[in-house]
Amino acid sequence: MAAMGARSIPILDPEWVKLVEPTLPEAHRHTAISIDAARRGMAELDAAKVLALDKEMPELKKGLEISNIMVAMRDGEDLEMRIFKPENGESLPVYLGYHGGGWSAGSNDSEELLNRNVSKTLKVIVFSLAYRLAPEHPFPVPFNDAEDGLKWVYENASRFGGDVKKGFVCGGTSSGGHLAALATFRAQEHGIPVSGCFSRAPMVLNRSVAKESWKETLDILPKDVYTPLLNWETCERFYEYMSIPLEELTNPANFPIFANSFEKFPRTYMQVPGIDPLSGEGVLYEKVLRENGVETKIDLYPNMPHPFHNFPQLTTARKSIADAMTGLRWLFRF
Repeated sequence: MAAMGARSIPILDPEWVKLVEPTLPEAHRHTAISIDAARRGMAELDAAKVLALDKEMPELKKGLEISNIMVAMRDGEDLEMRIFKPENGESLPVYLGYHGGGWSAGSNDSEELLNRNVSKTLKVIVFSLAYRLAPEHPFPVPFNDAEDGLKWVYENASRFGGDVKKGFVCGGTSSGGHLAALATFRAQEHGIPVSGCFSRAPMVLNRSVAKESWKETLDILPKDVYTPLLNWETCERFYEYMSIPLEELTNPANFPIFANSFEKFPRTYMQVPGIDPLSGEGVLYEKVLRENGVETKIDLYPNMPHPFHNFPQLTTARKSIADAMTGLRWLFRF
């Protein structure tokens, strides 16, 4: 990618510039945003997705049974688990999803479009965990919630029509993509067989602890490029909200990219937009996995920002959804 002038948008997809850029919530236009602004912005985007569901994907409003239940974490706290199930579906493969928001914003509504698509298109049961958020619940709470959610789904999916023996895939977007990788990695110590991992525009590591050999790949996007919806400064704030001790930033149980071995890590499918502060992290993570023997597939969207997937009025967003279904079929081995 060529370097660009500060806060300019010469390489953004023209359709994005025309249809989405003028509509972005005010919170997402600031250089660095507060936690309250981030949460307001996420809520506004989630509300826009509900409207998009009516206009762009009305078929996803039919044929699914959707319910919310409460599930207990290791400390006794009950969290919301949303379940998407094809009508009259039984003995279904299982998908567990985690929403994005920098571990500090977002909700189960944030992954609504993806989760409906996965359940209806692939005929699987989808579980979506509303993990606790920083800074009110800093490290290790969101990470442990992700692990506890995976254990709960593995042990209880059959009660709701799921069958993990037919496939058990974890997935998520942004920080949710990180939590999907984390849960998949931690599943190994519990003997839980995860079939595959889907990481969409994932957060992968704190750059302050990156290995020297990784930095060229991490820096594929110049820092003076304008990146809608997520900027470099806000990424740094997410880590501040989490208050992760320095030594824990390289613990593979928290950030799997630092693992010494990926021998038992399952197939991984990734989607990485190019005009995104996390683009280098996604490309690097796929490279590390592949070079360590993990089967990987990656789709790149060089002219799109983070996370463009949530705007189905865009041609490339619709393509990414179709790509996700293809990638998930590969993970499930359908």
